[in-house]
Amino acid sequence: MKASKVLKVVALLAAGSMAITPLAACGGSSNSKNDALEVWTSMDTGSTQIKALQKVTDEFEKKNPDVKIKLVPRATSYEQDIKVRLAANNAPDIFNTHGWSKNRYANFLENLSTRTWAKRLNPTANNVMRAKNKNLYALPLAVAANGVLYDKDVLDQAGVDAKSINTWADFMGACQKIKAIGATPLGLPGKENWWTGNVADMTAMGFYTKAQEKDLLAGKFDPKLYEPVLQNIKDIKDAGYINVDYVSASPDDMYRLMGQNKLAFSFQGLDFLSSLKSYAPNANVGFMPYPSQKTEHYFAAGELTALGVSKTSKHKDQALKYIDFLAQKDVMTKLTAAVSQPTAFNDVPSTLGKATESYDYWSKTKKVPTQEIFDRAYLPDGMWNTIITTADGVVTGQSTPASASDQMKTKFDGLYKKTAK
Repeated sequence: MKASKVLKVVALLAAGSMAITPLAACGGSSNSKNDALEVWTSMDTGSTQIKALQKVTDEFEKKNPDVKIKLVPRATSYEQDIKVRLAANNAPDIFNTHGWSKNRYANFLENLSTRTWAKRLNPTANNVMRAKNKNLYALPLAVAANGVLYDKDVLDQAGVDAKSINTWADFMGACQKIKAIGATPLGLPGKENWWTGNVADMTAMGFYTKAQEKDLLAGKFDPKLYEPVLQNIKDIKDAGYINVDYVSASPDDMYRLMGQNKLAFSFQGLDFLSSLKSYAPNANVGFMPYPSQKTEHYFAAGELTALGVSKTSKHKDQALKYIDFLAQKDVMTKLTAAVSQPTAFNDVPSTLGKATESYDYWSKTKKVPTQEIFDRAYLPDGMWNTIITTADGVVTGQSTPASASDQMKTKFDGLYKKTAK
């Protein structure tokens, strides 16, 4: 997408949101309070991740007493708040690009590809973070590795070997055995229905050929090709393989269920593991690729928590100095340890706990391919909410796979025309 088009899209989206949210309203100009660098982290208040970032930030301030850092935790309206600040030419000095450093925010961020630490990024990080021109617009604190997290104890009891699950037929066979022992095969909390959207978004790549993916990039969305993605979700639901309390269930219910060895699979991948630790620190879990219909089974990788420096920052040198500090090996090791996700750096170890052995088996021994997340790679910016509502509608019975796919096409066509002008 060209720069002018990105600006138009952001301005258009922001225009509808000028009923300013609390966070945006209190933003003001960056560094207006105590002359501190404003860092929008998009990390939850009190989370392990923001605590780790605060700790290393304190170290930075101690070594650089002339620089003050203000870490801002995530607001529920984070994405919209960023759009408002960008449209007002008043971006935070540093902000979390939440998966969109190259496809949405590149024109607002400093290119970091010439920073010394950029040479230390591993192949996965380079693949998901760098733009086509190899520019780099954010420092990744980790990379998202999406796949299927499973409870080993449940699978063992059901007589299921995770290494034998390659296709959707294999997965359905495993679910049948798991249901037979009284456990729930797949956990989805309807109260946070973006989990259901994630199932569609993460599994769609397995239903498309390379030629069909190119058609998407060319602006051609055939609902008949997306319909099997949603039909697959419907088949899982109709077979009774999703928790029966879907509508009322919360993510905490899912963590608790797996912690009690009553849930087999989560498509939330390693994000699920990070929260599961609070309920079952010693949970016996494994990690495997997504099944596939047309291609090899695969992991889905994407940008996760990443910090970019605003082009309009009044304290750009200090902001870049802070980013360089975070990228140091010893500092990045502390930050990576705070999340259960693969490292973005060649010289920093991942901390995946009990999922390490199975992840290494698939990624290093079997060399299972990694694909970019479907909507980020092949759909125009702005499709995410429609992905969620259509997948949720199929699970709740409010939509058929065919009608939901038609909704996807309508949204796709509108957004593609808007961004392609």
